[in-house]
Amino acid sequence: MTSLKAQTTSAFLWDYSGNVVGMATTFVIGVILARLLAPAEFGLVAMVGVFIGLVQGLMDFGLSGALVQRSEPSAEHFTSAFVVNVVLGLMLACLAFVAAPLVAQFYDEPRLILITQVLGLGFILRSLTLVHEAWLRKYLKFRTLTQIRIGASILGGVVGIVLAWQGWGVWSLVAQSLVSTSAVVAGLWTLGGWKPGLTFSITALKELWAYGSHMFAAGLLNTVFTKVDVLIVGKLFSAADLGFFTRAKGLVRIVVRFSSDSVGRVMFPVLSSIQDQEERFRRVSVQTLALVSFAAFFLSGWLFVVAYPLIVLLLTKTWLPTAPLLRLFCLSAYVVPVNTIILSMLKSKGRSKVFLQLEVIKKTLYLVALIVGFRFGIQGYLIALAVISVINTAINMVASTRVAGLPGRALPAVVAPYALCAVTAAGVVSVLIPAARMGDGLLLVSSTLVFAVVYMMVNWMLRTAGPGLALSMAKQALRRTG
Repeated sequence: MTSLKAQTTSAFLWDYSGNVVGMATTFVIGVILARLLAPAEFGLVAMVGVFIGLVQGLMDFGLSGALVQRSEPSAEHFTSAFVVNVVLGLMLACLAFVAAPLVAQFYDEPRLILITQVLGLGFILRSLTLVHEAWLRKYLKFRTLTQIRIGASILGGVVGIVLAWQGWGVWSLVAQSLVSTSAVVAGLWTLGGWKPGLTFSITALKELWAYGSHMFAAGLLNTVFTKVDVLIVGKLFSAADLGFFTRAKGLVRIVVRFSSDSVGRVMFPVLSSIQDQEERFRRVSVQTLALVSFAAFFLSGWLFVVAYPLIVLLLTKTWLPTAPLLRLFCLSAYVVPVNTIILSMLKSKGRSKVFLQLEVIKKTLYLVALIVGFRFGIQGYLIALAVISVINTAINMVASTRVAGLPGRALPAVVAPYALCAVTAAGVVSVLIPAARMGDGLLLVSSTLVFAVVYMMVNWMLRTAGPGLALSMAKQALRRTG
């Protein structure tokens, strides 16, 4: 029988490699589309995206997470969750159709009516995939999931580029989204390995709901607050400003995807499987947090120092207003990666009620960033967001250390050194690199090299565990591919 460590390594390597390829594909496609389309056209889709994202938070009711967390879910659990998801998908698609005029009225933009109605079809498509994905994650079958996602991303991107080149404007972005989602549906139903049966059970749903209800409420709350800033920018500023804002926010997703997406997706089912093995649970959690912190602070710091030349070289000077927003986003970019692991400790232990309570507290504090920050414009909001992010991370640490039985200083002691490494390296770059006298290409390369060298040197001086863990993971990857 394959050991849990081997399964975990294989799952992580497949998901991470898929993440890298998928991110590279998405990035290249995004750059090409940014050169073919105007910022305002991205802004239109972002406006609808707020509504779609908020409504999508109503899907699933937390049932997929409950399937992954449950020790031994039955066929009844999977099929019952699937039926609920499909019904919800149909209802939400109808809601999008009816609410489309209200969305357009809110933004005073008539073009949004049809865009909202067409993108609303994605609710039906998405409902057909949620349980299939949960089944694959539960049993660590990330190879299949990765292959499907990459294929879908490429297909959707090609369609979007072709249509943009042919002059379809904003509709090329709409088509890209729907084609990608449709391809995921086709792939999961063909290769996913699970099919719904005829074993619907109210009892099974109640068992899943006991855990999933709190996760659903927390997820809905999180969805609302992660979308509300885009809604406010779209309402108070121009479509072009929203395009710059969402482009910066999208680039920061690089930090999340490369430093924690794969680890988070894999570690939730893994930690759930060892939730009763206390010492092993603590050891795996701390090591994973160190690895993710090492990557998250490196990537957020790197994006901060190269923001200006990166934007100009990739997106042209038309998108230059994105650069200062990107730098400010980087001040809180580490939050999602670090908290993904910290909160996985709570979720895998079945402490969904505590998870929800934390979300309520943190989102209340986040309101401060919205109310106070936007009084000083978009940049004021991003500065306030950085401050609140530090406070919210500390709150998560306190709760997770108690649940895991760790000393109070355990998690801060893991994360803090990497923050120091990133700040030190960024400071050295700002002192040593004469940005005003360099071309964009040379500035990008020199800033990257200096930041990377200093970051690794400070890690070595502080004897952090991150580089060793990353090297160990790389060696395992080479052995598996060799």
